Amino acid sequence: MRKSLYGEEGPPQSGNWEEHLRMLIDKAEAAGIWVMRNGIVGSNTHRPLSVSQFRGFAISDKVVPLIFINGKDAKAAQIFTFAHELAHIWLGESGVSNVELGDANHGAYQKVERKCNKIAAEFLIPAAGFPAQWRAADSLSDNADRLSRIYKVSRIVIVRRALDLGLIDQASYSRFYATEVARWSDTPASEGGSFHNNLPLCNGLRFTRAVVNQAVGGGLLLRHAASLLNAQPTAILSYHKNGRPAQ
Repeated sequence: MRKSLYGEEGPPQSGNWEEHLRMLIDKAEAAGIWVMRNGIVGSNTHRPLSVSQFRGFAISDKVVPLIFINGKDAKAAQIFTFAHELAHIWLGESGVSNVELGDANHGAYQKVERKCNKIAAEFLIPAAGFPAQWRAADSLSDNADRLSRIYKVSRIVIVRRALDLGLIDQASYSRFYATEVARWSDTPASEGGSFHNNLPLCNGLRFTRAVVNQAVGGGLLLRHAASLLNAQPTAILSYHKNGRPAQ
């Protein structure tokens, strides 16, 4: 399963978290999975989605399987959420997720949620290669910094994986987790970005292209297309002109 997304070469060794997440989303959509990511309710910027309530969900539909990622979450955390929701699709089980890496069971009390967490961890950080890259002589922070850049996940996910594989003890992990959560709370969430980049991220690239092309081709009323994409009719035309419509 991992190889089907990453290819033979395994996880990328360069690029940032956003680039890595977009690569994963592109490959999932190419495989027929509809992926949406948004940090607000519809297009209402005054109604942000709460990370404390949910980080993502998956609808395991046989025709149109769907993954939704809470865009308000930290970027590196979104990658774990994506992998967790992808596991839901693989297992054929829909679910709403709120992974808590600080809890012994990741905050998951249902069997399927625990299994999805294990699959996500193995997908992002394979047990076969991770221990060899862990440097016992280095601090937790140094290991987390170095390996998070390699695997493109958050520092917490790296150290949690070390705990699960027996490379560190629970006390060390708990101290690191508390420090990391405090650091996250002091870091403001990034906002904004190009409209033409955000529209397909919020609605899914394939869906956005299909709706926009139908609208400009006369197969769908412009106002209906705008309603489907939570955008203004003029924005649909602007995206078609300046964005990246279907090839």
